[in-house]
Amino acid sequence: MTATPNPDPDEGRNRRRWSRYDVDGPFPATLITEDGRVACRIENVSLTGARVRTATPVPPPTRIRLNYGRQSAADGR
Repeated sequence: MTATPNPDPDEGRNRRRWSRYDVDGPFPATLITEDGRVACRIENVSLTGARVRTATPVPPPTRIRLNYGRQSAADGR
């Protein structure tokens, strides 16, 4: 998987600078917020982010950690 800049960020719905890539199959992960841990699954990724889906709504936290493997994690906001 290679990330490439979006050729025309103003064209169409996708205005992201970096392309998103779908994740093959369900990719389980844990979203850690100030309020606790929430099971989720990663749906797609880019160089600057990831889309995750949870079974229940989660209020937007200030800071998060996304654990996605034995020793893999990403911090964000």
